[in-house]
Amino acid sequence: MRATAPLLLLPLLAAPAGAQLAWTQRFPAASPTPAARVALAHDAARQRTVAVLAGRNGMETWEWNGTTWALRNTGAMPLRSDTTLAYDSARQRTVLFGGGGRNDTWEWDGTAWSQKTPASAPLPRSDSASAYLPGAGVVVFGGKGGGAVLGDHWSWDGTTWRTLAIGILPPARSGHALGADLLRGRLLLHGGAGGAGPLGDTWAFDGKAWGQVSTAATPGPRDGHALAYDEARGRCVLYGGRDGSGTLLGDTWEFDGSQWHALQRVGQPGARAGHGMAFDQRRNYVVLCGGADATGPRNDTWEYGTGAMPAYVTYGKGCAGAAGTPLLAAPLGSLPYLGQRFTVSASGLPLQGSAVMLVGASRTQWGSLDLPLALDRFGAPGCTLYVEGLLQAPLQVSSGSALFTVGLPLDRNMAGLRFHQQVVALDRAANALGVILSNAGQATVGL
Repeated sequence: MRATAPLLLLPLLAAPAGAQLAWTQRFPAASPTPAARVALAHDAARQRTVAVLAGRNGMETWEWNGTTWALRNTGAMPLRSDTTLAYDSARQRTVLFGGGGRNDTWEWDGTAWSQKTPASAPLPRSDSASAYLPGAGVVVFGGKGGGAVLGDHWSWDGTTWRTLAIGILPPARSGHALGADLLRGRLLLHGGAGGAGPLGDTWAFDGKAWGQVSTAATPGPRDGHALAYDEARGRCVLYGGRDGSGTLLGDTWEFDGSQWHALQRVGQPGARAGHGMAFDQRRNYVVLCGGADATGPRNDTWEYGTGAMPAYVTYGKGCAGAAGTPLLAAPLGSLPYLGQRFTVSASGLPLQGSAVMLVGASRTQWGSLDLPLALDRFGAPGCTLYVEGLLQAPLQVSSGSALFTVGLPLDRNMAGLRFHQQVVALDRAANALGVILSNAGQATVGL
């Protein structure tokens, strides 16, 4: 049986985007100062990509609005050749840490930088990397400091730096790439320069522990590269860097959650290292800026992504009930095209009882709740809430299955819209809470 979502929900979720999957150079009216090291992060609340670099007038802060760059701040902090940048979506702050042998912490609110003064902080360092993971905060790993290559893990919650001192950590390294694989709730780390030479390994951090990821193919040993998470397609995109001989690289790789894939793209940005990358959530593009190629520092801007192509990806896992584990999936050929109906199916539901489809714009926050939220302590062990429930649509279950349909109007302004779905079903025999949940799905509306 089929349930249909009201169209009134869709404007709440809209996030416009652009064209096809490719690297495209942009030629804005204004560009940042050419710089061999550029740190990038995307401020999702303000829909701006923030760049920090050492410029002509000290440390410069620039913002990209999808059309042009604007210089927003100069000289707010001491000069440094490199730094790390990550956007804390829970607190809506862009966090800068260290670089140039420093260990200071700064936050950008879209108007001004403010220095934070925690009781303790990581060691002064350069060539480290940072990324934000919901529930774990802004994570900083590795770098160089005190005459050594570092292999320590720190997290920032807006007030305090905390170190992860237990379990296995990736080997010490600098110049590595770090990004957030949000669909799978983890950080992804690749490569860097270790104490004995370049590294080509891949590691993942799930918010509690690090583990090495084995893959059939790899981008290989390199440092000075950059990594950004393509939220529309659920893939981490890696570009460039330099290999163990110092040769600059100009290749594109994607990580799909289990394997690396080398992509051959015409018109790539060219071999370089030290560039910054971030995903523009409003326009569905990975933005790349700056770095240094064989001719010296650059200030060019490139974009890569699906733009307005439709996509549907599932993530997470469901928890078992009397009839099995609920599974959310899109039937073969069903994609969220504008002007059409998009259908997903839910199977493994209880034969008796009710179920609802949660639909929301976020997979990281539902009001004051951080997502994903493990429901073990509420009496549903193994169950996880992945999405917010802006809409809670009753499903008509028949023989343990149900269909859910969203009618998408032919409105090009909705191209790039993303929404998330998850099924919650009553099953009083399954656990003390009396509910089971499915995996989750992310739909990106396209033309």
